[in-house]
Amino acid sequence: MPSGSTTIARSRLFTLEDGSWVIQRGIDRVQELLSGKERSFSSMDITFEITDPELGILQARGIVEQFDDFFVWVTSDLVDTVDSTTPGLINYYYVQSNLGRDQVGFVQTQLEAIGLSDRYAAAKRFERVVIMRLNEEPFTRLSHAEDAQILLAPVLQGAELSVEVVCFQTANIPPAWLAAEPTTDDYAPLIRRLEPKAKVKTVVCIDGAETSHHLIRQICSELGADIASAHNGQDGITLIQDADPTLIIMDLTLPDIHGYEVVAFVRTNPELAHIPIIVVTALASETDWVFARTVANVEDYVVKPLHTQDMRRRIWRVLNRYSL
Repeated sequence: MPSGSTTIARSRLFTLEDGSWVIQRGIDRVQELLSGKERSFSSMDITFEITDPELGILQARGIVEQFDDFFVWVTSDLVDTVDSTTPGLINYYYVQSNLGRDQVGFVQTQLEAIGLSDRYAAAKRFERVVIMRLNEEPFTRLSHAEDAQILLAPVLQGAELSVEVVCFQTANIPPAWLAAEPTTDDYAPLIRRLEPKAKVKTVVCIDGAETSHHLIRQICSELGADIASAHNGQDGITLIQDADPTLIIMDLTLPDIHGYEVVAFVRTNPELAHIPIIVVTALASETDWVFARTVANVEDYVVKPLHTQDMRRRIWRVLNRYSL
């Protein structure tokens, strides 16, 4: 091993979707290799295997001493910059909202309506509603709280959600909570999020706006999926039958027919009913959202304008979930 360096398993180094090179620090923490800055890591983040050319760049910058197929020798100055934890203290997390405590019933109803009541629970904390695990237990990992924040932000439209941390003395924490807390030595490699698992992935995009097709095409290319485009509802119906898509992304306001006619065609056809649908639309009312999720049974509902990073995460999650 080169002097002044530390051996790191190559599986703990990877590239985030924003281009950052990072090293895994814990179950939900990563550290940027260039800046040394630590940041939280959500299970919804997309990662890529770090490549030899990328490691070559880091080597030229003095971050990496050398590397092979299994190990990377990283300069010790970087590896040693790990935040110390205070003995006897453990952090727990919850999702804080700006909704008054009198709306806790409304939030719980929304959780039940979208099928997340078996994962999260609405609770009262001081004068506000917070989202916690079942039985009103706090999240034990920052990434789990961040996942809840991302999933519920579209559901609780208009509400401001933020992840808050609570610090507990370990002597005052019930044993069940302590057992769920990951140890600081838990460095199991993070799940690789390279691309969806389907052998053949085709996304059908039905939208009258060319800007939507351009954005979806760019994202699908990055995720290794093919895209087939239609600019009106009738062509979209034909395309769905021909392409046998893994995912349908469509607007509700189409030039020839209403988008729900396309949705109805898919949902009433036994050979197509299983295909998940992401609606992208300018219709932003709560009534439209509730109808789409509960009656039309769409997988996701996104209000335009579309944002690349947000759509990439939504598309990746659906493809990865349904393409086995």
